[in-house]
Amino acid sequence: MRIRAIVGRASQSPLYSRVVGDVIIQVRANGPYKISAPVVIVDAEGREFVAPPGEGIVLCRCGHSANKPFCDSSHKRIGFVADDSASRVPES
Repeated sequence: MRIRAIVGRASQSPLYSRVVGDVIIQVRANGPYKISAPVVIVDAEGREFVAPPGEGIVLCRCGHSANKPFCDSSHKRIGFVADDSASRVPES
């Protein structure tokens, strides 16, 4: 799945976030990925998902959402614990 930014400007990067162009993707502790700018989400067949309206969207990380790729808070119900063992890139 690819995520393409349409518009939006990030002013600051919160902890554990990375600025990619004008989009911030924030990894929430034991929760979803929050994307803080309008984006178009395209599936493997090239179809675009209609993202919910608002300031941003949240994408499922636990794999249990009934509304994939979007989060429906299933991570809370199942007690999802993220594996954050990936190496961190030092901030400059």
